[in-house]
Amino acid sequence: MLLLTPTAAQDSSQTSQPAENGTSQQQPAAVGFRVFQWSYQAEDGSDRPLVVAVWYPAAQGQADQGAPATVTYANDVAGIARQDAPPDADGGPYPLIVWSHGFTGSGISCAYLCEHLAAAGYVVAAPDHNDPVSGMRISGPVEDDDLPARRRQAVADLLSTQDDFDHDEYAYRPTELAATIDNMLAQSNAETGDRAPLSGMVDADHIGAGGHSLGGYTVLTRVGCLPAAVDERINVAVLQSPGTWMWQAEDYQTIAVPTMYMLGQWEGTSRPEKFVDTELAYANSPAPTWHVEIARAGHNIFADPRTLDGDRLGPLADKIVADRLARADTIVRYTAAMFDRTLKADDPASVAAAEAVLAEGAERTSRFEARPEQAEPEPNGHDEE
Repeated sequence: MLLLTPTAAQDSSQTSQPAENGTSQQQPAAVGFRVFQWSYQAEDGSDRPLVVAVWYPAAQGQADQGAPATVTYANDVAGIARQDAPPDADGGPYPLIVWSHGFTGSGISCAYLCEHLAAAGYVVAAPDHNDPVSGMRISGPVEDDDLPARRRQAVADLLSTQDDFDHDEYAYRPTELAATIDNMLAQSNAETGDRAPLSGMVDADHIGAGGHSLGGYTVLTRVGCLPAAVDERINVAVLQSPGTWMWQAEDYQTIAVPTMYMLGQWEGTSRPEKFVDTELAYANSPAPTWHVEIARAGHNIFADPRTLDGDRLGPLADKIVADRLARADTIVRYTAAMFDRTLKADDPASVAAAEAVLAEGAERTSRFEARPEQAEPEPNGHDEE
């Protein structure tokens, strides 16, 4: 099983000297991991579960007696976080990032990224969305012999909505994203104790959001594409291969926060439709905005690379794994820099390091575009290629 460790793409607050590549060097930071089980009221008045995985800066050198050194998530991935570790309250409050997973996925789908963000000085909360079909939950795999067929059908049904996407049908997702913020703020504002182990850990004025695939769609509803659903608490958004077929050019023009669009170079080549049209999104989003393409990669490049099974990869396993890890590091580097630029604006060293990263492409990016200055977007209603 692979084990990612914090890299140089981490919090620059622990050093005043950015490295030559624009990232900062530091000692690995401790990361804690907790699972919260809450609920929220759906639009139909029913109570729905809200299970949320949370990563956070942990206190150094305070391991519980007999506790394992690191957590093994429900999908058998060995992480770098420690289960229920005491938080580093002295360093808080920290900016909050809420992360939305892809359709039929789980809050632990991007655990590697969430761990790295926590090591960089963020509290990261990723809910299990109540999608109609899910193969993995934060609490464990779903036991269902018919799951593969049901999952394929659910995805096919979703993608068939290109011409008549029903926002109301998926309104539970942005609702769950907002409910996650609500509960994290309530947790932080409560007096410390068994019910509030993360008391004082969240900075309510510095909140970012990110998501993959339909998780990217979920975040876009909250930052401007769906004006009636805007959550003004969110200050910045990172969209990884976001669902875009449900939006028109003018929808992006109402976004009011900095955005970064990421995708794999090979996306869209297997279908005539553009389900992930980040070109349209980038061209019409107000600056500051970025467009980063990961070289030789597909839609699932943003998933946790530690889920790779070396035994099934054959004789090229080592090369494939090393390549995926290198691309994961690129994804982490740009994602962290995007959040640092906005959410750590009061830390000149963090901002300087972030700006250096966001100024140019890297070895494993096949495309890099940026409009860092405030300017009106040029409408681009291009046809599907």
